[in-house]
Amino acid sequence: MKGENSYIFQRLIVFGDSYVGKTTLLKSFILNKQDRVYAFCNIDFHFQVYEKNNQKIKLQLFDTYGQHRFQFQKEQSKKSNFVLLVYDTTNRDSFDNICAQVIDLIQPSYKTSIILVGNKCDLSSKRQVPFQEGLQLSKQYGFYFYETSALQGISVDGLINDVLDKIIQTQ
Repeated sequence: MKGENSYIFQRLIVFGDSYVGKTTLLKSFILNKQDRVYAFCNIDFHFQVYEKNNQKIKLQLFDTYGQHRFQFQKEQSKKSNFVLLVYDTTNRDSFDNICAQVIDLIQPSYKTSIILVGNKCDLSSKRQVPFQEGLQLSKQYGFYFYETSALQGISVDGLINDVLDKIIQTQ
């Protein structure tokens, strides 16, 4: 059994174009529901400790600030346990850019869980990427799939809880 101060340590990195809501999504992992605000500031990386099912989990969260074309994605994703690929459901180009880059992340030797996240699902009148299209891409490559609104907190807690559950299941 683990010592009282032992943690399960995992890394999570977020990729996606600028302005898809990556930083706001990560802030939702860090802050409680009442503190969710639109985030322009970059958090670079942050450690967050969770407790679930009597397990302490220390999650290192990395924000890539929308580096153009995910310039260092391969190297960083190899070092991470979880990769969130985030696109904006109101921006077709952000989804197409994810599609164009996704094949580079498919490596049999990676022990990385990849999660496709369609963010800004609350802006349904501006939607350019249908739910089914994101779901189809995730099924095609064996990714997990979520649609969220980081700003409104829609499905964010479910995403966080599912990540924590996956961490516990792999121990």
